[in-house]
Amino acid sequence: MTRPACRGMDPEIFFPISHAGPAGIRETEQAKAVCRACPILAGCLAEVVADPPEFGVWAATTPEERRRIRTRSALVKAA
Repeated sequence: MTRPACRGMDPEIFFPISHAGPAGIRETEQAKAVCRACPILAGCLAEVVADPPEFGVWAATTPEERRRIRTRSALVKAA
């Protein structure tokens, strides 16, 4: 079975204080880099879009990015 890239890492990396400003952007990008290198990224993304966590970086997405994905998905289904 393939292991997620985040397994065994300090979870703090995935919960930056903010996603804005130089420090927040840097911290968010560090977390996203771990996700982008993950062998199970696609499966993780499907899960977090279906049942999005309120906080943190999951599947290389921020809460705002997950909201946009869900909105687009809902619009496509409605069309």
